[in-house]
Amino acid sequence: MLIPANNPMLADFVSPPLGFELLRYTFYSRKCISAGAWPSETVFFSDQVGVGGATTRDTNMTKPAAMGNPRRFLMQWINCAIYSVSATSTSVPTSILDDVSQVLYQTHLRIELLDKEYLTCPTFHIPAGGGLSGATGVVATEFGTSGSPDKKNAYPVELPLEREASFAFRLRNAVTGGFTTSVDLYVEYLLTGLLLRPNQ
Repeated sequence: MLIPANNPMLADFVSPPLGFELLRYTFYSRKCISAGAWPSETVFFSDQVGVGGATTRDTNMTKPAAMGNPRRFLMQWINCAIYSVSATSTSVPTSILDDVSQVLYQTHLRIELLDKEYLTCPTFHIPAGGGLSGATGVVATEFGTSGSPDKKNAYPVELPLEREASFAFRLRNAVTGGFTTSVDLYVEYLLTGLLLRPNQ
């Protein structure tokens, strides 16, 4: 993705200032949604490693909902993976197809920066990137995930996340009356882009 050098907010992502390094980086946030009535809203990237039981399997955020001064991040791609908590390489719940389909087609993502909306789209617009995976036996429609995250197949967006500016990823139920799932599911968002940080 080309970055306009004449945009003052993005200029540092073209030519890093002295004392800073620029690298391709991916932030991620995973939530477990229990079987039953799907929540009206689930907020991602609101946790940080080591707080409230969150580990590096759940997130790599070091500050909730912000980059933290002086770091800056230019978000360029979004992926979303949905998979069963209980799925393994040899065991996939037969109901997972219906559950993942419901999440894909009956929810939407809303991204806010400083409480201002910058993106709203159906969840099925945001690919996991690698296609369906985890098929079991000879029944190809039984699968364990919505796909393997891969930035080569991702939802493009260009949104700078500045230092202490708070942002929110809100996965919302878009169906009147809601819906239910039969198994526990993980939903994981990945943000890939350019990270500007001190080089020491």
